[in-house]
Parts: sequence; C-alpha cells; structure tokens
Amino acid sequence: MNEDDLHILRIYLDAGATLNGVAYDAVLMARAREMDIAGAAVLRIEEAFGEAVLHGAKARDLAPEQHLIVEMVDSRAKLDALAATLEVAADVGLATIGKIQVVAYGGHRHRTGAAPA
Repeated sequence: MNEDDLHILRIYLDAGATLNGVAYDAVLMARAREMDIAGAAVLRIEEAFGEAVLHGAKARDLAPEQHLIVEMVDSRAKLDALAATLEVAADVGLATIGKIQVVAYGGHRHRTGAAPA
C-alpha cells in the first residue's frame, strides 16, 4: 500500500451494540477482513477528556467498560466502501475518515513461530 494514501476510519460505539444478535465490533472486524482492509483494531476507551460529543455525552463522561472505537487503516476508496455498509443506530455514534501521515515507526513486529533464543 502506498503510504501517501493512508486514511483511517474511526467508528465510536457502545460496547453492547449488536447487529442480529452479534456484537457490532465483531461484525465490523469481519467486514474488514472480507473487504481485505489493511489493518483494523477494536479499542476500549479507558480515559477521555474534552468537549467532543460522542454518543450524546461529553467525552469525559464515557465509562471505560461501555464504549469502543473501531479503527481501520487503508486507502480512502476502500474505507469509503466499508463506511457505506455501516448501520445507523442509537448505539453506534460518530464515524470519521481522515488522512493520516506516518511520523514514526518503531521496531514492533508480529512474530510467528518460536521465540528467539
């Protein structure tokens, strides 16, 4: 993937959000895999501050066990296609897409197989 075309899709939702009895964050992750999105993560909000309105509440009022952010990184076109599949519901809040720029990249690598000796 061209690093100059990286975008991020963020979807804020209640941890209890479901679609047809399935956790909505799991639905989104499955869609991301099916659509071959470059990267995705589900993040639990542990601490927040500011005046941004999420889920009809101030960010400082968010309880950690009640809210998630699903983040996906890929090209704008692929994220637009995924965003078009989002279901609008009371427990699915703000969804944003923005261009990102990699400013640093550490040595973190996923390892497979045996641990180094």
